[in-house]
Amino acid sequence: MSNISARARQDLSARAMLFDEECPEVVVPSMSQDRLRFWSWMLSAYGEAQGVSRTLEVSSKEKLHEYRYTGEVVLPFSGGLESTYLAAAFPHVHRISLDYLPNFDGVLEYEVFDYWMESYMEGGVPALLAGLGYSTVIMGNEWRFGLGDLPEANAEFCARWFEYSGQTVIMPLLGMTKDEIAVALARLRPDWYSRIISCIKTKDRREIDCWCGRCAKCQVAWHTAQAIGRPLPFSLRKKGIGDDYWSERYREHLSDTYDYEID
Repeated sequence: MSNISARARQDLSARAMLFDEECPEVVVPSMSQDRLRFWSWMLSAYGEAQGVSRTLEVSSKEKLHEYRYTGEVVLPFSGGLESTYLAAAFPHVHRISLDYLPNFDGVLEYEVFDYWMESYMEGGVPALLAGLGYSTVIMGNEWRFGLGDLPEANAEFCARWFEYSGQTVIMPLLGMTKDEIAVALARLRPDWYSRIISCIKTKDRREIDCWCGRCAKCQVAWHTAQAIGRPLPFSLRKKGIGDDYWSERYREHLSDTYDYEID
């Protein structure tokens, strides 16, 4: 992480402790009480979601650094459904990638990083991009049927993060389900819809075939595409759509909305 700021390293380091099952406390640098309220909220929100209890410790040896913003707006781009729709909806916003992604026939441009944090990255992206100087981030978090597994994917986080960091996080898709976003993208840019990438197991995204057809993301993408009548160019090799809370709610949603049943 040598090319991001000291402040981003502090925030990402503290956040990574939230995902360490053997870590009984989250240690943060010395900061004002106003800013400490952000981490108190994070501990409470993640503790409720994970069913664990941790304490907040303030280091007396390290002070909180500050972010230095450039005033630029950025859209983190993964190649998946949500970020591809946002790229189509906001064509003039700079797009940045955290991994190698195939070029959409020269339509999109990417900045590629050679590192990946050892924590759940989706919620940590604002801090990562704040560390690179971006003042505003447009995130592609969709409606998750009230599932609280990622407290950072909601409007409350956006407000609290702004107070803590000074960075604006915008989540335009919080009121849309995955199938609604797929329909919107297929109408707006059908050429981009057919080239979305959303696979857990395919590590090398330079490959033409970027779908394993077996992982949970492939299952969700395939069934979504079938339900809305816009098939994607790959075959499903494993039945089902998962058995967690979100998957079950989404299965019910596809059945109620499209009369589409998943085996």
